[in-house]
Amino acid sequence: MTSSPPEICLDSQCVSYVIDALKDLVEPTDKLAEQKIALVRSYFYIAGTFWTTPTVVREVEAIRNPERKAEHDSWRGFNFPAGQPNDPEAVKRRADELETFHAGINDRLILAEAEDIGFSTLLSFDGDFVKHLGNQARRLTLTTPAAFWESRAIPRGAPRKTEPTYDNPLAGQTWWRWDAP
Repeated sequence: MTSSPPEICLDSQCVSYVIDALKDLVEPTDKLAEQKIALVRSYFYIAGTFWTTPTVVREVEAIRNPERKAEHDSWRGFNFPAGQPNDPEAVKRRADELETFHAGINDRLILAEAEDIGFSTLLSFDGDFVKHLGNQARRLTLTTPAAFWESRAIPRGAPRKTEPTYDNPLAGQTWWRWDAP
């Protein structure tokens, strides 16, 4: 990690969705559609890299479907690198402190790791995770992709920070674009 940490950290659900969106090219229409579109827009319109934590990496490594796991491994190493905590013992203590507010140990570890690494934002689709631990987060904002996207107030028609190449099928899709009305 450099002295100026990257801004955006993703939980494993967000990592999985970005991978799916960038390869499948299907506009989401399910109950998480708003969150998914906001996440993909953030990928293209906000400078920087999406990062993960060691716990997210362990969750990805636990994917049982060999094809899906290989796909995640391929994307994760280059597109979603894992930051490394500065003080693993402090991470464990912090995760234990958060048990009062949220039962999920992996969620607590992801938040504690993201805090220790120095990310400013942690994104999750998990409403319980955000609801239970959002107000407990220190030195970072734990939020949903839609709330994050909205908070950035990127004007319609703003230039993208990353572009799919002309031969990438996503270049022909419009559902993720934030073009002028």
